Amino acid sequence: FQLILYIEGDVYYTIENQRFDPLPGDILMAPRSTPYHSHSPEGKPYRRIVIWFTQELLDSVDPSGNLHAFFEQIDHAKKGELFHFHNNYRSEISKQAMLLASERDYSKPLGDTVSHALASLILIGIYRAATTSRTERKEDESAAKLMDDVIRYINDNLCNDLSLDMIAEKFFISKFHLERIFKKKVGVTVHNYITQRRLTLARQKLYSGESPTDIYKSCGFTNYSTFYRAFQKMYNTTPKEFTAQAASILFTEGNRSWNAWGSQDLPY
Repeated sequence: FQLILYIEGDVYYTIENQRFDPLPGDILMAPRSTPYHSHSPEGKPYRRIVIWFTQELLDSVDPSGNLHAFFEQIDHAKKGELFHFHNNYRSEISKQAMLLASERDYSKPLGDTVSHALASLILIGIYRAATTSRTERKEDESAAKLMDDVIRYINDNLCNDLSLDMIAEKFFISKFHLERIFKKKVGVTVHNYITQRRLTLARQKLYSGESPTDIYKSCGFTNYSTFYRAFQKMYNTTPKEFTAQAASILFTEGNRSWNAWGSQDLPY
């Protein structure tokens, strides 16, 4: 197996017509028996560390076979893989790789022992970082789907009870978990999102000519005073004032349409 730790410079790699553009600290795993090519567009030098390791090393580091299975699966695809880890993993693996390179460049006491230890830490670090990233990616995908379902349910039930407890119970999660991932994905709390959507619906109804005292229940508000305060806070005007403004706009637009039509020369 072969790992290429990119350090600096302008370079990209190709494996089987697939291009990899590494950032400093990224690691490219090149599959066995598949040639890879490095390309420096301006022909300038670049720095990298290439690490070769064997199945025997993997087995000695991890007799359970998890490490070997992980790297063997990537190698079997013959496409290569570019690892781009979080900063804490990147810096730690890069530091260990630099130390490993220095051990191989100079004959130091117990150099082979230290090299084996550093190589072991690098392989374990890659395995941990990759499995953690995959787990986080799956969790993000699951959270995104959950939020899509929650938002769809809220939008379809604006006139019904939409308490945090009720929504959490419906989707079989704790209300604390729901609130946390909702704020992370949507940017506002569940309560604020519901209020904004209800007020948007109320505004549409007011604009179409419905009375403020008739629509608050159909928009999910339990009483008129709550609706009044929320509407004024969001739109900086009261529902009745907005109704009057909307009616004035409609009247003006209607007159403009009539005047435009009346000013035309009609054939007789």
